[in-house]
This record gives sequence, C-alpha cells and structure tokens, in this order.
Amino acid sequence: IVWGSRRVKRHHRTPIGLLLFVTAVCWQAKHSTHGQFAWAALPIPPAGSAAVDEAESPPWGKPNTSPLTEFLTRGGQIPLTATDANEMRVALHDHSAPFPNALLKIFNAVGRVGWTQSTDASQRPSTTVIELGEGLQLQERLVVGWVRAATPVGLIESQRDWFQFDDRARLYQVELQVQAADSTEVPSDDSASPAQTELLTIYCERVPQVWLSSARLRQPAQFAAFALVDQAVAGMPTLCGLAEAPQWLLPKYMSSKQLAARLAPPLAPYVLGLGQLGWDLTYLDTIAQHNQKPLSRDEAAGFYSLLRLTNSASETGEVVPLDDVENTNSGDADSAEDRRAALSTQPLALLADAKSSVGRPLEWHVRIVTGTLVPVDDTADQRQLGGKAYIQFDGFVDIGNDRIRFQPIGGSEPAPKLDFSGEFPVTIVSRLNEQLWNSPLVPAEQVEAGQQSWAVGQYARLRGRFYRLWSYQSELVQSSSPQGRQVAPLVVASSLFPTAPPVRDQPSYVGWFGWALCGAMLVILAAILWLASRPTQQK
Repeated sequence: IVWGSRRVKRHHRTPIGLLLFVTAVCWQAKHSTHGQFAWAALPIPPAGSAAVDEAESPPWGKPNTSPLTEFLTRGGQIPLTATDANEMRVALHDHSAPFPNALLKIFNAVGRVGWTQSTDASQRPSTTVIELGEGLQLQERLVVGWVRAATPVGLIESQRDWFQFDDRARLYQVELQVQAADSTEVPSDDSASPAQTELLTIYCERVPQVWLSSARLRQPAQFAAFALVDQAVAGMPTLCGLAEAPQWLLPKYMSSKQLAARLAPPLAPYVLGLGQLGWDLTYLDTIAQHNQKPLSRDEAAGFYSLLRLTNSASETGEVVPLDDVENTNSGDADSAEDRRAALSTQPLALLADAKSSVGRPLEWHVRIVTGTLVPVDDTADQRQLGGKAYIQFDGFVDIGNDRIRFQPIGGSEPAPKLDFSGEFPVTIVSRLNEQLWNSPLVPAEQVEAGQQSWAVGQYARLRGRFYRLWSYQSELVQSSSPQGRQVAPLVVASSLFPTAPPVRDQPSYVGWFGWALCGAMLVILAAILWLASRPTQQK
C-alpha cells in the first residue's frame, strides 16, 4: 500500500527519529504514485497486512483457528442431566413452548467452540461426535434439501437476558425437506403441504432476510450441521439439527426455467444468474449490511468467491450478454425493463440503489489511474479466490455531464462537500487472467520482476458485477476532514478492455453567446430598415 493515507503512529521517542520516519513515508507516498491522484483508493489489504490499522481494514488473510478442533482434541463433552434430556425430548417431539433451556445452552456452547465448516457435498460423512450424555449426542453432518419455512424462535424473557444480552444473538427455526446430497432429482410440485412432508427442523443463527418476509417459501439450501441424535430410542432418530447458517446454493442439475417455476419467492434474473454460477446467495445480506463501510472479515468468502466465479464464467464464455441478463417474462412492464437497463449502464442510477444492487451486472466506461497486485496469503482465501493474488485498479467512472456533491463520512463534524464533475472514483478488482495479462493495463514484465503497483492512465470499457459501496481514507478527503472517508463503488470485473478517450458533448457557452449576438444584430438591422422606410410610406 503506497499512498500513505494511514496515520503514522509514534514508534520513535526522539524528535529526529520521528522526523526521519515521517519524511520517508511522505516521500514514498509522493513518488510511488508517479504524481497522479495520490488520493486514489487504498488497495484491499493483503493477508496479515500491517499497512492499515486493524480498525481500518480487517485481517483478510489471518489463519482461521479452529476452537472446535481444539475442543474435540481435548475430548470435548457438553454434559447433560437426565432432567434436561427428558425436557428436550418432549419439547422437540411436541414442538411445545417455551424453547427448551437445555437445547439453547447446547446451541450456545457449540457456537462458542466453533461451528463446523464441512460444507462440501463431495466429502465423506464426518466422524465428529460431541457426547451429551443420557443417550444423546451431536453428529456432524451435511444436510441438503429444500427450505419450506423459516421463522424466528420466540424466547422467553429469562432466555433473552443471557442468550441475546448483546442484541446480536438470534435463533431461527428452519423446516427442511431433506434430499440426498448427490441427488439430481427435480423436486415435486407443491401439491403436498409442508405438514404432509417429512421435514427436519434445523436451528441456526442466521437466515436470508427474504426467507423471513415470504409467505410462501421454497428455496434450496444445505447446512453444515450438528444432528442431535437420540441413541436411547430404537432407530436412533434425529431430533433436530444445529447450524450456524445455511448455504443458499442453487442446484446445478436444474435449468433456469425449472428454477423459475420452483423457487418461491421468485428471484430477480440477475440473482438467479449469480446462483447458477455457484455463488452462495446468503452473501447478499452479508455484503449489503456493510454498504458504505470499510471491508470486513466476515465478507471475505463472498468477496473472493465472487471474484473467482465472475472471472471463471468470463473465461469459459458462460457470461450472459448484458442485454440478456435482465430478460423478463412477456408480462413484465416496459418501465421495469427500462429501470434495469438504467441500473446496468448508468452509474448514478445504480449508486442510488446500491444496497439492493449487490451482484447486479453493469457496463461502465472508466478511466484507470493505477493498478496494484494484491497478494492473498491465507489458504482458505486462496481456495475461494482460486489463486494467490488479484488485481485492483483505482480510477474514475464516467458519469457524463452530471455532477456529484459528495459528503465525506466518518468525521466528528460535517466535512466540506467535494464536487465531482463528469466522473467519480471507482475501485475495480479482478483475477489476473490472460486478457488482463496481455493488455496495456498490466505491465507484465514489471509485475514478473516483482513490481506490485504501477501507473496506468488508460480509458477502458468495464463489464462486471457491482459488489457494494465501500469507504476508505484518501488524501483528498483528509485534506479537509482528517477523519473523513471517501465512498466509492467496488466492482468485480469480468472484462476490462482498453478504449479511446470518450468525446464528451458539453454545452458551449461561447456558441450560445454568438447565436444571441447574431439574433440581436438581426433585430437591430430590421429596426433600422423599418425606420428608414417610414418617410417613404408617408409620402
């Protein structure tokens, strides 16, 4: 990170040491940008980067420790009394209220030691087991099926006092129509109600908001869950499942038409396209919650997987043309189509609806100022990305003849507004693919030699998917507000092709003045001729 927008901390007590340190940082910030736009966006920090404060940007690539593994290694058990076990059996069998305290304590304990992350359907069933006593145990399982209902669990006041003491912990009940993990059978229609089908109840911390707001629900999902198994009963039935959150993955064996006919509520065409790429749609809520904020660790999986899938689809030719991505049924109104077209091609229209536009396809004209190779060190992040680095471009998006008066955020007092005319800052990220490697946007020889940041100065046509608005520190904003932050769109590119500079149509005030002067002269000339002809008419 070479822009030096981070506040310098005092590492030297002597004034001379501090002066030399600040001078070195300022010299690097000035010269590393080649004199162009030193206030451009900070790159997304690499794994373990110390260049940005922890509060400024999360540790993208810090290794994810596994408290669950440590807990099990120590022979972890969650003891359960006979009274607790009987209370839990009765409550789960009869679906009676209130929610059993014993199960709530188990859910809380598992959440503290760490949820399972084995969500790959191709993996063999795990042998992870947590003994509860009294014939009950938790078995790690991958559960796949169709969600038929999702509701918040109503807790009594005494339970809320300790389980939701920080107002963040939540508990949801999901009814899942279980299906074999490797099944390719298209599910039957809704002739059978959820009450008439065999459902597994799963309790989890988070569910997509759209599931809660829908009167009719039918969505595919899979859970890396702990099944609560009763070994004291013949057949060892599963009483319920416990999970952190679902994975909202669309089945690959179903076509777009089949999905459109089965899903309830129906998904927007671009969301359906995201799901068919293999992207987990639960990330939509996670990303939208961080709109206009710095990057957060809990969105890393969604960010890296979207980078991988967007670029992979582009390389294999699976990207649907922009005009076809938003195709609608014949009964849809033309105004809806016009709005979708505007959101895809007009930056201001999309930015005004940014929170609900995560993943929306777009095509913009941009001016690239700088490029940065951002390394990714964490193994899990590399797996999500499908590589060990990605490219970040900082520049501006063309907004035509429009102007934006931007109010920096984050300061203790309102900062002066900044005027952007004709273009607005944008951050673009992409995997390092063949198209970029062979373009003037990436100096291949310098990058191979170890250079990680370079000046570009090139116009380009950007096609990709909108990620969200993110905020970062910039020298332009800090010059007027030390605590202020710039907000800019973050876009995941599927293609980025260099273009010629655009020809901008702007009103010419000199031209209008000339026309006005010409008109005035004609009026004066006509008046002179009329006055000159009056004596002749009197004779």
